Amino acid sequence: MVSFGKRRVVMLFILLATGLFTINIHAHIKHTAYSKTSQLANISIVMDAQEIKSEITNSETKLQAEAEEKIRKLKVLCWVPVAAKNHNTSARVVMETWGKRCDRLVFMSSVNDPSIGAVNLGVKETYNNLWLKTRAALRYIYSQYLKDYDWFMKADDDTYVVVENLKYLLTSYDTNEPSILGSRFFTGYFKAGYMTGGAGYALSRAAISVFVEKALPDPRKCPLTWKKIGFPCEDVALAKCLSEMGVKFIDTRDNEGRGRFFQQPLKAALTDPKTLLTRPFYKVTTGLNCCSDTAVTFHDLSARDMYMFDYLLYELRPYGVMKNVKFPPAMATGS
Repeated sequence: MVSFGKRRVVMLFILLATGLFTINIHAHIKHTAYSKTSQLANISIVMDAQEIKSEITNSETKLQAEAEEKIRKLKVLCWVPVAAKNHNTSARVVMETWGKRCDRLVFMSSVNDPSIGAVNLGVKETYNNLWLKTRAALRYIYSQYLKDYDWFMKADDDTYVVVENLKYLLTSYDTNEPSILGSRFFTGYFKAGYMTGGAGYALSRAAISVFVEKALPDPRKCPLTWKKIGFPCEDVALAKCLSEMGVKFIDTRDNEGRGRFFQQPLKAALTDPKTLLTRPFYKVTTGLNCCSDTAVTFHDLSARDMYMFDYLLYELRPYGVMKNVKFPPAMATGS
């Protein structure tokens, strides 16, 4: 017979063991629930991060698509002053390289030539007549093409234009606002400076209208000749007319201060900083940091340079750099 005291001790032991077991079970359940909650929280965080990343990607894709659509819709007419003697040389080079990427290419000449789209402006081919030729060219564009195109890009026949970068830049501006974009230089004649002709310049539709409708009829604000010097340089003369009419001169540098329009060839911009420091309106960067990733023009190029630019930009495809590009296989060789 077990005494009452001994039974009491046994009962206490059983109760204590049972309690510890219960506590252990509850602790295990709690730990398991906590682990599952942590796992669910981690899964939720990962899913949230993936959703955010997906939203960012979708947003970037949408913005990219919208930008590409804006570029696709934007229409640019390119016009190139050219001497009749160069119809089959430099004009052909422009046609076979960057000119074919314009929505329309017009050569402003003294002889009509349908084979290259050249029109006779009725101005004799001399350097002193370049201002006369520019005035006539802008009148012709105004009468023939103003409503059909958004922007009007002037470039010389020894200038290379990266048309895609030009359009990309122009999508940030309203063609219904009178403005001009190019490489801005100082001049001693007036404060606004001028967009140098060699680098090329883009005129909005509104700027063309203002020039033809308001500037040309006002010889005081837009003179044909200047005192003491006679016929002025065409780019300086155009700038005076436009500045008198309140046309905006746009700073075309990128967000790092690098230029997009260049009066000189690329090799000079890269290796000869002095060529960039003659009369720039803004502070310029030189050397390897001279030029924007979205540069638009380079000037004073030979035909060989023009073809080289075209190949490097549109044909050369560095393996491993270009993504999703099918490369041609090696040529099969035999003995």
